[in-house]
Amino acid sequence: MLKVITVLRSGGEFKREHVEKIKAMAERHLTHEFLFICLTDSALKEYDIPLVHNWPRWWAKMEMFNIQGPAIFFDLDTIITSNIDDIIESLKDEEFATLRDAYRRGSNIGSGIMSWSKDISYLYHAFEKDAGEFMRKLRGDQDFIQKAVKQNTFIQDYSSGVVSFKADIGQGKQYNKEKHKIVFFHGRPRPWHQDIIEY
Repeated sequence: MLKVITVLRSGGEFKREHVEKIKAMAERHLTHEFLFICLTDSALKEYDIPLVHNWPRWWAKMEMFNIQGPAIFFDLDTIITSNIDDIIESLKDEEFATLRDAYRRGSNIGSGIMSWSKDISYLYHAFEKDAGEFMRKLRGDQDFIQKAVKQNTFIQDYSSGVVSFKADIGQGKQYNKEKHKIVFFHGRPRPWHQDIIEY
């Protein structure tokens, strides 16, 4: 069964309400049967799985790679605006897929949305083996994933409906409800700071 995953670490600007938003959007815009999972250090709900490690900030995301695919991950600052069955279907045979970085383009990845079709626990184990060193030397999870992943494709190559709020649709000014199915945010503004796209 497909897993829809997000990650919540307490103490920052992301809250339980943002987890509930992702869950509600997935339920509204996916007809595939799926299991919703939130990896968190503040487990409260039946869908929560406690984080094993105390890896800070975005590094906590490394734990989700221990979850067998098929799976799709959404950062908490994501808006799913309409049905995404076609996106899930198009990615189902891809071993691993990420966003293409909204600014650096080329082969640089973005980790705000990721999907995988099978076991990619090698990423988790590679990070766990020397987590302290990776966290000291690298700027973020994206740098580690880019170095460690064996095979990657870009989600935007499968759907033009996956767009950056800032880089692709001009802070929402070019938003088209018919075309844009998933809008991802990075930094400010967050989805709840704007009123152009329903959140």
